[in-house]
Amino acid sequence: DDYRYQDFDIVVTGKDESDIKVWSVELMNKPGEYKSRVDVFSRDANLQNQVHTYHENFSNVQLYDVDIATNYRSPSASGNWGDPFALAFAYTGYNSTKKHSFVDYVFSKNGGQNFTKGLLYVQNGEKTIDKMDLSLGSTSESMGHNAWPLMGVVFEMNKQGGKSDIGFLSNFVENDPQFQWSAPIKVSKTNHAFSPKIQMMLDEDNNTINGESCHNFMITYSNYDSVYVNWDIRYVYPKPSFKYEKGKTPTMDDLVEGSLAASFWNETNSGLGYDKNCNNYLITYAQEEGGDTNTLKYRWANYDKIHDKDLWGNIYTYTSSTNDLYTPQVDINPTKNRVCWSWVEYMPGKRIVWTDT
Repeated sequence: DDYRYQDFDIVVTGKDESDIKVWSVELMNKPGEYKSRVDVFSRDANLQNQVHTYHENFSNVQLYDVDIATNYRSPSASGNWGDPFALAFAYTGYNSTKKHSFVDYVFSKNGGQNFTKGLLYVQNGEKTIDKMDLSLGSTSESMGHNAWPLMGVVFEMNKQGGKSDIGFLSNFVENDPQFQWSAPIKVSKTNHAFSPKIQMMLDEDNNTINGESCHNFMITYSNYDSVYVNWDIRYVYPKPSFKYEKGKTPTMDDLVEGSLAASFWNETNSGLGYDKNCNNYLITYAQEEGGDTNTLKYRWANYDKIHDKDLWGNIYTYTSSTNDLYTPQVDINPTKNRVCWSWVEYMPGKRIVWTDT
C-alpha cells in the first residue's frame, strides 16, 4: 500500500527465555502525502507469536522519530504500584491541518495491555521539532513520590536552517496533569545542537549526587563549538533543587550543563546506558581523528560522581575505522555483566549496521 518505514525502536522485557517479550514501535509514512501510522507489536524471544497491541492511523500527519522505554529492569522497591510494569513510547511529527510540529506520548501501566495517549508539546511550523529520546527511571519514596517511574523526554526544538535547541520534559509515567510543566526546559548551551539522549536513573534506593539526596539522570547532546569550529558532546544533570512539585516547572537554574567530550576533532552522536549492578552510566560517542581515523569511545560515570568528570572512568576506544562511524547505541544486560553496542559504518557504496557484545 506504498507506506514506508520512517523509524523503528525495540525494548525487551522478561525474566527468562520463556518469559521474554520483544516490543517494537513502528512509524510509517506514505511518500508525498501526510498519511502515517503508529503500531506497537509484542513478539516472543524468537520473534514469533506476534500480538498487535497498539495502532493509530493519521490522515494529516507526517511522522519523524520514535523511542520506546520500560521500567521493567527497575520495578518499585516497595512493591506498591508499578505492577506488572510500565511501557511507554514517544514520537515526533507534523500536523498539516494545524500547521504545527508535535511530541506525542503514549503509556501503559499494565504491561502493554492498554495504552493512553497524550500530547506533550507543540510548536508552529514544519519540522521545528525533530529527533527525540525517551527514558523511564524510578521514583523514590524517600523523596515523597509514588512508586511509578519517572519519564524523561528530550528533543530537538526551534529547528530552523540546520540549527536547533534541545528541549527537556519530565513527569511521572502517567503524565500526571498536576505535575505537567508549563514549557520544556531548553537545556542546550547554543541553538546549534542535535541528537539528544537521556538516561533516567534505574535504581530507586540511591538518588544522590556527591552524597546529597537528589534526582539522578543524565542528558547528552552534540553541540557546535563556534570558537574551535567543531562538534563536541555536552551533558546535563540535576541539582538538589530539581524537584517534581504540583503546578511548578523547574528551570535551568535547577540543572547543571557542561562539557562531556571536547577536542580539536569532532565528537558527535552520543549514546547512553545504565548499569544497575554497579550504578554506573555508560557514555559512548563517535570521534573523528586525524589521518582519516574514526573511533567509537566510551567511559563510565558513577551515578554519585556525575558532577566531577575527574572521578569518572578512563576513556576507552571501542573500535576504529578509516570509514565514517555514526549513531552508536549501547545497552547493558542487568544480570549477566555484558554490554552490547551497535553502530553504522559508511563504506563506499553501502552502509553496514554492526553489533557487538
